[in-house]
Amino acid sequence: MPKDMNRREYIRENILLPIAVKVVSREKQNQIMSKISGNAVLADFQSLNNFNGKNVSDWLTAMQERFMTMVKILREMDDSEGFTSLKFVEVNISGGGIKFFTDIACEVKDIVEIKIMLPVIPPLPLYVYGEVLRVDKHTDNYKVAVRFIALNEDIRKEIVNFITQIIDFD
Repeated sequence: MPKDMNRREYIRENILLPIAVKVVSREKQNQIMSKISGNAVLADFQSLNNFNGKNVSDWLTAMQERFMTMVKILREMDDSEGFTSLKFVEVNISGGGIKFFTDIACEVKDIVEIKIMLPVIPPLPLYVYGEVLRVDKHTDNYKVAVRFIALNEDIRKEIVNFITQIIDFD
């Protein structure tokens, strides 16, 4: 059985991702729709092939090439929306939702906006929205579980494909 698939519709994965969270005001909740940022870089970079069967030297060279490509893309990116300055947070993400720690106080049933940068080539800056299902108060932050809402299937597919790539890479 795939990693962490117990009774869930989508595979989940723990990973560090750059995100920012804010609670959506009640007045704006009827206007939300997840989207790819207008500042996404539409570059003509090809994804590198899988590394199955390659030696460590080839694998490290390919990883360095991926890293340098992502750095180049991020440098060229218009950052008026703040995606390149997002803080890395350990998350548990799936096509259905996300769990993370935050210092933003929120309550069950709140609607939150999550800015997230998927580290693919080219990087994919997303605005996703979700309903808070659970909040656990810790000493200086909150552990929050969110179910994605107002998420079109294209964005859900991007998230699921990203998770699948991570699992295949492991």
